[in-house]
Amino acid sequence: MARFPLKEAEIVALAEAMITGLTANAVLYPAPPVAVLDLTTAKTAYITALNTAIAAAAFGLWSFFLLLSPLNRFGFSPEFSLPIQIT
Repeated sequence: MARFPLKEAEIVALAEAMITGLTANAVLYPAPPVAVLDLTTAKTAYITALNTAIAAAAFGLWSFFLLLSPLNRFGFSPEFSLPIQIT
């Protein structure tokens, strides 16, 4: 039996598959329960919000390390970095 995905990435993948399937089979689904445009808009809004949250978190980390930079005068230097990529 099919199960609804629980992980965010899997939910986005399901939305993308639904958009692709409904678009490719518009003749079979002339009036789907959710309009393809609405589903596409919701997915785009989610991706935009996710990227905004990631950017805000990255800025927060950057600000934190910027605040630590004056401590370098006293020999304090963090020995790690956190690579963050926004796609």
